[in-house]
Amino acid sequence: MKKIFRNAGFLVLGCLFLGYLPVYSTPETDLAELTRLSSEVCPALKQVISDELNTAKKVVEWQQVPTSGNAIPLYNAEGKLISFQINYQSNETKPVWERMGNFAHEIMHAVVLDSYNRDFINYTNAADKPLPEPVFKKYKGLTFVMTNQADRQFKQANRKADEKIGKNAEELLSLVSKSGLPADKQKMLNDKINYIRQWPAREYETCLVQMMIWCHYWKADTKSSFYLKLNDLLENANYRRKTQSNFVVVLK
Repeated sequence: MKKIFRNAGFLVLGCLFLGYLPVYSTPETDLAELTRLSSEVCPALKQVISDELNTAKKVVEWQQVPTSGNAIPLYNAEGKLISFQINYQSNETKPVWERMGNFAHEIMHAVVLDSYNRDFINYTNAADKPLPEPVFKKYKGLTFVMTNQADRQFKQANRKADEKIGKNAEELLSLVSKSGLPADKQKMLNDKINYIRQWPAREYETCLVQMMIWCHYWKADTKSSFYLKLNDLLENANYRRKTQSNFVVVLK
């Protein structure tokens, strides 16, 4: 029996050393890890984590899911945003950097909605198309969800703002090869940046945060041109979110 417990202990320590998710990981332990990270990350990411931990107070339900996650805004009967449900991708085989990147990504959706109040659109530029009134249906308890959120997202997008985000993404993409990271991690960064290019209006800030989380765990070279650009873009996104600036600035 002692041998079994000793072997189990070695297994847990090995998993932690390799950065893999212990089977007992929960949203509570992941929030604790996010809090721990805030003491050792760069100022731009520290600001994001502070915002995420503040918005996390409004989350009434957390779910770990095997595939793609999401943030579900919950409204009261008058259509006022009151809380969130966060579903984030996690299982016992995922490394801690991947799990925490997913975790921070989904919370960032809630932060963006909390900041801009524009159906997850991460800027305040005027919509290109007329916006339909929100439609709600009963969800859990006294909460409601918006049924036409996707349509409102599409119509709130601004072409010029999306183009500026696209230019940011293209410049960042051109620097991935200079990150000093191995090929498999460069591919993950390329894929994530292309995801920004695919959905610029709603996946810009979420993916910047996710990549910065990865880079911290990977111990990426903080003096590389890629990291410096990523940090600049995150600082700029933080500034826009705090000031409600209308423009997505392309940094020179």
